[in-house]
Amino acid sequence: MDTRTAGDVAEAAVLHALTAAGLVVLTPFGRFGPYDLVVETAPGTFVRVQVKSGRIRNGCVEFNCCGTDHGRGVGSYAGRADVFAVHVHATGEQFVVPVAQARATRMYLRLTHPANNQVRGVRFARDHRLQDWVLRQCEQGRVDA
Repeated sequence: MDTRTAGDVAEAAVLHALTAAGLVVLTPFGRFGPYDLVVETAPGTFVRVQVKSGRIRNGCVEFNCCGTDHGRGVGSYAGRADVFAVHVHATGEQFVVPVAQARATRMYLRLTHPANNQVRGVRFARDHRLQDWVLRQCEQGRVDA
């Protein structure tokens, strides 16, 4: 699957998961904005969502957390999107990671326990499930579920 198709599949999967959870989701017109979806988490409060396609590599979900501006180089999403929603085609799972946690051009969410038992500084995929993000929004009174 080419990257554009993978991106479209990821966006459709995240849109489905968010709307199935009862959230209001807006879709910006055009393909080249800094975010793909907007989620209303409370009346008049919106979260800008940049959707990414994740791959499983070495026990981790790997995804790009920067964009290319075709000729202008690598671009950060800081200040331009609020969260990454990552769809993993191989498993059908989605994860949500705040853009503020992105410190490099690529991020990893660990699916398995590290062989060296290190847990400090490790981002576990289980802590970033989309369903859990939606529940946290509900608990904070931001979403009626």
